[in-house]
Amino acid sequence: MGRRSDQVIETVFTRGKQWGCALVVTVVVGHAAVTDAAIAPRDCPKADCGQVVKEPTMSSMNSDPRWQNAETIVLWDASVPRPILTRVNRASDMPATKLTGIAEPFLKHFKPAKPNGRALLVMPGGGYRLVSTQNEGVELAERINAEGFDVFVLVYRLPSEVEPVNPMAPWEDAVLALRTIRQHSAQWRIDPKTVSVMGFSAGGHLAAWMSSPSAEKNALADNERPWTQALIYPVVRLNGAWAHRGSKEALLADLPADQVDPFNTDLQVDSKTPPTFLMHALDDKAVPIQNSFEYAKALSAHDRPLKLVVLNHGGHGFGVHAPESEGDWIAQWSRWVQEQAKLPH
Repeated sequence: MGRRSDQVIETVFTRGKQWGCALVVTVVVGHAAVTDAAIAPRDCPKADCGQVVKEPTMSSMNSDPRWQNAETIVLWDASVPRPILTRVNRASDMPATKLTGIAEPFLKHFKPAKPNGRALLVMPGGGYRLVSTQNEGVELAERINAEGFDVFVLVYRLPSEVEPVNPMAPWEDAVLALRTIRQHSAQWRIDPKTVSVMGFSAGGHLAAWMSSPSAEKNALADNERPWTQALIYPVVRLNGAWAHRGSKEALLADLPADQVDPFNTDLQVDSKTPPTFLMHALDDKAVPIQNSFEYAKALSAHDRPLKLVVLNHGGHGFGVHAPESEGDWIAQWSRWVQEQAKLPH
């Protein structure tokens, strides 16, 4: 099964151009990764974590009323020292929706009118140099809310804003965000076993990285990993021919190339990797589609459930604004997630 799936994935790039249409490749093997074991947060936040607070101070802030009106949930308790940001580089013409100067991580909670009891943790992209909170945040949340999901958009720390560079900062924030959502699941009427993640570009790298096995002290246990993950035009490789150099430089600075492999997320896929929805455009010039192909091949090799959606057009960073001719990818994702609920866990 794995070998045949690899062959399909390897040919999809040329066939897409030949057929002149959007491609949907679905490889479904195995079952979902979350077990029936109780999911208990480890190293839980203290009492004043996971609480609604005023907007954290940053060098920019999304002024969209939908962003402002969403609940802000702090992820650190009061005892955690806030880092001093020494390397915040912000162009004068950068839109305020692209956040920088992030001294502490937080979540924005967007609530659906008709909740289905499931939650989605979203990690916007930005090359680990900013967090893009509009079409991969506010506008996305509005669309996903319409499908019944509670949406939590993570504003994570940027590794290059401190000296020395702290590559683990966004990973730590993502892990804590997932645990915070589950810790407060009863309060928000969310099933803690069906919390999914979705990441865009560098945020896709972060989502897959968080969902991977790790020797780090606070890494997720197997039964803590997300229920499903969606990686949208994700950065997968940080070295080699298909690497996204900008993300590598922002995350790992001048780390030698032979030490980068632990950060290549396709190399971290294992038998417990969550069922994965992948989407990428053939004409993505910023993050080559081969990033998604490599991750898909790794999933197939480990018999993990996979849906791969390939668009002919869209480029990079389109968020909710994929070309109409390519169909509604959010509806495809929502149907796919619902299908996972029917599979044995």
